Amino acid sequence: MATQGSKPWDGNNLIVEVGDFDQVLRDASAAKYLRPYRQATEMLYDKDRWCLWLNNADPSELKTSPVLRERLAAVREARLSSPTAPVRELADTPSRFAQDRQPTTTYVALPEVSSSNRDYIPGRYYDADTIAGNKLILFPDCPAWLFGYLQSRPFTAWVKTFAGRLKSDISISPGLTYFTFPFIQPEGKDLQAIEAAVQGVLDARAAHPNSCLADLYDPLAMPKDLRDAHKALDKAVLGLYGLKPDATESEILAALIARYKELDSACRLPLPTSGTAKVSPRAGKSLSRAATIRAWAIQNGFAITPRGRIPSDVIDAFDQAQETGNS
Repeated sequence: MATQGSKPWDGNNLIVEVGDFDQVLRDASAAKYLRPYRQATEMLYDKDRWCLWLNNADPSELKTSPVLRERLAAVREARLSSPTAPVRELADTPSRFAQDRQPTTTYVALPEVSSSNRDYIPGRYYDADTIAGNKLILFPDCPAWLFGYLQSRPFTAWVKTFAGRLKSDISISPGLTYFTFPFIQPEGKDLQAIEAAVQGVLDARAAHPNSCLADLYDPLAMPKDLRDAHKALDKAVLGLYGLKPDATESEILAALIARYKELDSACRLPLPTSGTAKVSPRAGKSLSRAATIRAWAIQNGFAITPRGRIPSDVIDAFDQAQETGNS
């Protein structure tokens, strides 16, 4: 399972910034409901932020707490002023996030948008008391082997090839890049190797306590022990697809697409859904066609880069192959 985090739609009144933390903390009733709150920026840069998580709050406290009453009144006003009818309806429940997808167990989070310059998309574990916002993609009850996949070269190559874009950054969508990824679930020694490599990555991160994820995964600043740990993880994941540790990105994609074809003979990636970056219907169709052409080209031995403009001769060859297949 993968999903976006929770969306407050609150006029920033359920969110507690650093400058307001002490004021909220002085209100005994409000302080009970403070929870760490993380969006992608807070996760990547180790920034502090909190929210008021009031799902199980006692109505008497909501009524008598000056801080809570003031903030909930502001949430109600913000929602009532929305031009969107469903948001206005949420004014009746100002103490709750507009969309609540908070896991009740430990979960892994990835940033919804990540720099395309990074060699990996950095993720991390959180416990259920840390509230995840809608700029994070969540994987509840994520086993170590799945976390290993998410932190590997194969998953990163797949995302960079098929994900949407926000300017030059990659925009991760569960529907477009996670649910379509052709996993091979590891067993036995393969499982043990991935789990050991995952622990190696976590240990290497822990060896640099003064560095945030954005520092650790900067391609020019990534420490050697962390890069070596990722290479060990890559080796374990690549081995599942019969690939060597030094496999090129094109070779990785070819193996993934071959596995994808085993799972779905149509080899069609879905269009972006409601959880993705905003893409016009026309752009969505172009994205789907481009992804399909690129997958077909790699599978059929064309020299094509994983990203960028697709050469016209490749597009012509693809169209001709489709016409031949449908005649």
